[in-house]
Amino acid sequence: RPRGPAAVYDYSRPQPPIDQPTGQSRCSKLPRQPAGRHLAALGRWTNEVVDLPHYAIHAALLPTGKVMFFGYEWTQNLIIQDPGPKALTSSAATLWDPRKGAGAASLTSVPPPSADLDGDGIPERIPLYCAGQTILPDGRLLVVGGTLDLDWALHGYTAPPGLKIVLVFDPRTQTWARMPDMSVARWYPTVVKIADGRTLVLGGFDAGKPTNLTHTLEAISPNAQTIAHAASGDRETWTYPGLLLMPDGNVLLEGPRAQDTGLLDTGSMIWRPIAPLPETRGGENLVPLPSATGASSKAMVVGGADFQAKADAQGTIPALRSTLVFDDGNPAAGWRAGAPQTTGRNWPNTVLLPDGSMVTVGGGTAIDQADGPYASIPADRHVELWDPRTRRWRRGPAQRETRAYHSVALLLPDGRVWSAGDDANPNRDGDTAELYEPPYLFRGPRPAIVAAPKRVAPRRRFTVVVRGAAPTRVTMLAPSAVTHARDMNQRFVELRIARAVRRGTTTRLTVVGPRSLAVAPPGPWMLFAVTARGAVSVARWTKVG
Repeated sequence: RPRGPAAVYDYSRPQPPIDQPTGQSRCSKLPRQPAGRHLAALGRWTNEVVDLPHYAIHAALLPTGKVMFFGYEWTQNLIIQDPGPKALTSSAATLWDPRKGAGAASLTSVPPPSADLDGDGIPERIPLYCAGQTILPDGRLLVVGGTLDLDWALHGYTAPPGLKIVLVFDPRTQTWARMPDMSVARWYPTVVKIADGRTLVLGGFDAGKPTNLTHTLEAISPNAQTIAHAASGDRETWTYPGLLLMPDGNVLLEGPRAQDTGLLDTGSMIWRPIAPLPETRGGENLVPLPSATGASSKAMVVGGADFQAKADAQGTIPALRSTLVFDDGNPAAGWRAGAPQTTGRNWPNTVLLPDGSMVTVGGGTAIDQADGPYASIPADRHVELWDPRTRRWRRGPAQRETRAYHSVALLLPDGRVWSAGDDANPNRDGDTAELYEPPYLFRGPRPAIVAAPKRVAPRRRFTVVVRGAAPTRVTMLAPSAVTHARDMNQRFVELRIARAVRRGTTTRLTVVGPRSLAVAPPGPWMLFAVTARGAVSVARWTKVG
């Protein structure tokens, strides 16, 4: 958000470097962490802090094991005023390599390409923040839309207009490529990958007037070379609608407005109505509930706040503790109450974990007049842990920084969780990343996957060789692609072990692939081995499809 007058930036001059951290941590002191036997139940935040060169408004785990994060470039006044007719910011993108620690050597700048977006003859870095993103079947990162004009109110719009632009990032060459444009511009769109490898795009504000909300459903081919308008699926939604591929191949629509619900038949591209949400839930998470049976038909809504509700006398709308569960196997049941969290959270990030648990990181306490969606938890930054056995949440350890609006969190291949973002709390002069070690890292010796196939197929058997602690489970997780409380790629699949042979310290497992491509859409996945005590291996990458 702008703080004071906007600076004028001359794009004809060389752009300043964006991949150099300050060298001094901007993080607060680490709160007291669990120790001893409590680690196996709660986990802990580490002392490691990564000083980021710009805000992590978006983040995605790439199949190289590196984290791509992008947002707008930091300036003292947050907004860079483009000399053209629209207010643009210079976008920035960086790769963080967990294998290189937390120093400057772990960060590589990969700035987005440039284009003349405002017609003044001067190209700008494409402002791809506030876009949608997912991982394509071939492992490239797909980014759709972005932010066209930050002075939208001055130019007669009811909300920021978006971009038609589609970009892909190749993690192997570390280069960007521009693909064919969408038919409509989008700011705050959501994407969802379906069983045939296509990516559906829905929602967002376009550049039209007066309402700006786009009604258009588009389908991007698996290689992102073509985009088709799926007119039968057109419908109005609010920005960043919740979209989730269900095991039967339908796509669930959830929120953020109460009336933004439905099931999309991905064959006919026709919506089927389902019950509305009990209330509007902006800034909520939609996650597939992990299941020990291989494919859960249930999805959970976590947190959010009803931005259409009447504020209290202080101008505050509190965040919601409650959760909702929808069962695609019984859609007539509608949205049922799930176990509540210990704290109401707005704009958190709920991360699926390889043992079938989940962790909710960050989130604000409310929407208020002073800070809007940035209203935060000033001194209580604990995580929430979901236990798949009890199906209840419990309070976990607190992190250093407040991570509310514009924050991200994702699972790393080594089992840790990376948390970053929030461009207002508590510092406005940059961003940091923190690392959480979940409980399964403290449950005895970790198994080690020493052999696994580079590609797996639905229902086909394959072999996984594990050394060290004997595994009793094999799970598979799709890497995250997260922004604005929407993870548009993460999924969890429990795989069936058909046979296990133990010889000495080595276990040879015969594992059955996922039930279908609707359960595990095409693309890169992480394989994990889990012991009876709940210890989890480092992931081995494979591809489905």
